[in-house]
Amino acid sequence: MIFMPQYWMGRDTIYPDEFTQKIKSNGEVTVFVVDKLLGMFAADTGIILTDCASGWRPAQVNCATSNAAEHSRHITAEACDVRDTPNRDLARWCCKNQGRLAELGLWVERFEWTSKEQSDGSWLHWVHVQRVPPLSKRRFYIPSMSPAMAPRLPEQDQYNC
Repeated sequence: MIFMPQYWMGRDTIYPDEFTQKIKSNGEVTVFVVDKLLGMFAADTGIILTDCASGWRPAQVNCATSNAAEHSRHITAEACDVRDTPNRDLARWCCKNQGRLAELGLWVERFEWTSKEQSDGSWLHWVHVQRVPPLSKRRFYIPSMSPAMAPRLPEQDQYNC
């Protein structure tokens, strides 16, 4: 479960001019839907995820975020990055449960773009979900022209995601 303070990351008070009622409302809906997703995931796997890697991003924060799309849905509080396990359990579950993502009205960045190798050689993984379809209208989409940061998961080929 993600809580609203985690999603706002303190930016609601740091950037009050950008924290509009529309942003607040969008964020509340986004967190509600993400919590439903995480509840389904936990019920199926027994794994409880609670870490919001990135929630709402004011424009200034988005511009300073590495590989962030210029028109990211984080800016409108319609996206959330959920920290995944080292084994990419949430990513693998999403591949296998595309129908449930559709029921929730969620679209997902392809997983090759949601991993980052750390300086110590370990990997940081997250799953980016958003409530607005990308221009491609594909449930799993390539977020940018930037090169992929990680290899594909076997499930991506198996489930066409």
